[in-house]
Amino acid sequence: MSFGVTSYSDGAVGIMSANIISINQSLSGLSAYTTLGIQTYRYDLYYENAQTIDQKIQLNYLDPGTTKKNQILDIGDSDTFLSHPQYYASGAAAESAASTLYGQASEIQTDGVSADVTSYISLSATYPTPVTYTAGDAVTGFDGTSFGTVAFTTSLVQSGLTYTGEYAVKDWNESAGVGIGSTMIASGITTNVTAIQYIGVSKVYDDFIAVTYYPNLEPPGDGTSNPFQGRQTKNFESVSDGIGAGNTFYGNSIVGTTYANYVDSVDALPYLGDALVFDTSSNTGGATSISNLRSDLSTNRSGISSYVDASTKVKGQKNSASINIQSLKRAAVIIENQKSELQSTINVLNDPTFQ
Repeated sequence: MSFGVTSYSDGAVGIMSANIISINQSLSGLSAYTTLGIQTYRYDLYYENAQTIDQKIQLNYLDPGTTKKNQILDIGDSDTFLSHPQYYASGAAAESAASTLYGQASEIQTDGVSADVTSYISLSATYPTPVTYTAGDAVTGFDGTSFGTVAFTTSLVQSGLTYTGEYAVKDWNESAGVGIGSTMIASGITTNVTAIQYIGVSKVYDDFIAVTYYPNLEPPGDGTSNPFQGRQTKNFESVSDGIGAGNTFYGNSIVGTTYANYVDSVDALPYLGDALVFDTSSNTGGATSISNLRSDLSTNRSGISSYVDASTKVKGQKNSASINIQSLKRAAVIIENQKSELQSTINVLNDPTFQ
């Protein structure tokens, strides 16, 4: 049989004073080791473990993967192309060749390095004096309409009394209707197009680990803000080790196995460069090296999943502790406000002028 206090000598003041005593006891419990303290201890423990796993992910998987992709880019650079040129009659044929050499869409998450495939358009020209087309220079139509930029530096070579050759244009405007005889301006030189060919190109992005990030949980807030407000998807390499609610791996910064289906992130995606299709029959060594590096990349990627999963599980526990910390702190804020309101009322009731 239970008993409770049924009367107070000071009436309402007595009841509210008792409430304040109860509140003080609640606040004491919230700050005790068994409540807020234990959650803080758990948060720190999980955070430390998440840091350790993230460091291993960076050192053992992401960094070696980036190195292999940069090695592939070195092989497929403009110098290799100019030494072993390979042209195609259509943009589609050029893109197909890029998929074959650098990875089909179905290989994005395994050994492929192509986030997307595209083409440079190669425009042949003739000019009466020596000409050098410089990488990055603007290419426009005769009326000044933008068409693209020079992809890499090349020069026309002497052929009889004139100089002939071609220049490659990247990010070109496919709807511009450029054809044989079109007047173009590149690197400030006006010429007429005498032939059109295409170069296969692979767009290479680094592998991407998306971190689900709640700013108000890193570190735990003071209990006055919504812990889930401001959710962001950030690049693993843009946040400190151990931060975030979980990790998700995306090969080549791509979701699934569809070209150009890039991860949606508040951070810029890690674009590494363009790899060009060269004549693999005259440079078999380069083609073999790319194949070997892709195989190494596949092996490297197959090992990262267990670490990403482990980091996600630990970070989930860390964020649960962070939420608990915020809830306890929020409860303390609410209780303190109640205590303040009760004390203000007691002060009014005890005021002689109120009697």
